[in-house]
Order: sequence, then structure tokens, then C-alpha cells
Amino acid sequence: MHGRRRRAISWARAFSASSGGADGWRTVDIAPQPCDLTWAEGVVPLPQGGHIAVSWEFVSAGKLKLRIEAPEDIEVNVTLPEGIEGEVTQVTYMS
Repeated sequence: MHGRRRRAISWARAFSASSGGADGWRTVDIAPQPCDLTWAEGVVPLPQGGHIAVSWEFVSAGKLKLRIEAPEDIEVNVTLPEGIEGEVTQVTYMS
């Protein structure tokens, strides 16, 4: 597999956000899957306007620093990888 494609697949696994479906993006699950990456960031535009931005990085072995920016009316659920401790910062804004 070409290096860029392998990195893109790893990034997609590393940054995972999904809508709750029927609730129209009012609930979002953030579940980083780092694979072999040490950091990742991404922004997902929302259909109703606004966005969700997620960035994370390993700050030491087994410790992840995660930052989430989302509209204040969005419920955010975070699941860290098994065996990883985390420092989660959530910033909200009016959409």
C-alpha cells in the first residue's frame, strides 16, 4: 500500500467522530484510535452550521491530551483507547 494512503487510513482511524443519527448531530462520539500516530487533528462541518474540531497528541507514554471544540448545544461523548489515560479539554461556543 502506498505510504500516503496508509497514513490517510491511519488518520481516519485516529480521528473518529460520528453523529447519533436520528438526533441530527445533537450527540457526537469522539473515539481516537491512534494506531501508530503521535498526534492528529481535524474539523467536521455540521449540517446545521458550525463545526466540531478535535485535536489530540501523546504528551507522554500512555497519556493523551485531547481538545474538543463544539457548539454548546451538542452533547459530546468521549471514549479513550483502552489502557490510555487522558486529559480532555472541551471548549463550547454559541452556534
